[in-house]
Amino acid sequence: MYRSILLIISLAIFGDLFAQKGTIVGTITANEAGKIQPMPFVSVVIKGTTTGANTDLDGKFSFMVEEGTHVVAVSFVGYQPMERTVTVKAGATSLVDMELAGQGIELGAVEVVKKVDKEREAVLLMERKETTSLVQNIGAQELKKKGA
Repeated sequence: MYRSILLIISLAIFGDLFAQKGTIVGTITANEAGKIQPMPFVSVVIKGTTTGANTDLDGKFSFMVEEGTHVVAVSFVGYQPMERTVTVKAGATSLVDMELAGQGIELGAVEVVKKVDKEREAVLLMERKETTSLVQNIGAQELKKKGA
């Protein structure tokens, strides 16, 4: 009698553990130069958890989750993050295909500053050659040569 009850309880527990999971599968793509390309190494997770996977070289992913409604979050550097709600049923496979859109970044003004090294003799000779007026420059290297 004791063994029968223990067997029934253990079968119920293990049956519930295995029956409550479903699978989420899909493919992540992006429009690259007018052509749809699979996106490898994209992060696909259930929002708010650590359950998820990265896509393979063909942009495909697959992982198991508990039964219920979940939000699938997709992110990759240089692309806009995406989210999609999916309902997972026990023992069933839910298909989630997404196409990522590029993330445009607006750059501000860039200022380039050039500093001239006036100590080297070659720089001073070049400056004298390019000038339109009569100029004599003496740099630190030339002063060291002359012992001043």
